[in-house]
Amino acid sequence: MGWSLYSGAIFYNTVGIGGAALTLHDTMSTHFQPLQGNYSILLQGSQAGPPVGAAIGQTGQIPTDSLSLRFWVFPASNLEVTFGGNLIPIYKLSSTANYDVMGGSIALFAGQTGELRFTANAGTAGFFDNIFFSNQPIPEPSVFSLIGLGALMLCRRLQKQSLET
Repeated sequence: MGWSLYSGAIFYNTVGIGGAALTLHDTMSTHFQPLQGNYSILLQGSQAGPPVGAAIGQTGQIPTDSLSLRFWVFPASNLEVTFGGNLIPIYKLSSTANYDVMGGSIALFAGQTGELRFTANAGTAGFFDNIFFSNQPIPEPSVFSLIGLGALMLCRRLQKQSLET
């Protein structure tokens, strides 16, 4: 089963000029070059007129061993990702010269069937590619990092108090 478009016009190798749009860009595009392979997607929420987002979605089952959803985006992209209507918080995992690797935890949804949806809300856009499920978790701050941060904040507070006296 393929992807479905929600709101907006569909274009090829161009960009929308105000309304919500989805554009497929290939290696011949003068606006954006694919982040990987031969094609990447640009979702554009409306920039003028009524506030309308553009979204693509696909219904399927998340593999049972999946812990995270990962994808590549052009830096400064702004996308909202949901599964079955539930917002998936997305974090930057790493960066390259051409794209950021983004990811979100989907461990709670592993083995479930539902719709995965990428949305560019009104006034936002996202150029992305290489969507995949991973059995690697989204990194979280370690206990030692949090203790270190707390100690640093305490030292700064004590230093500030000693300067005030």
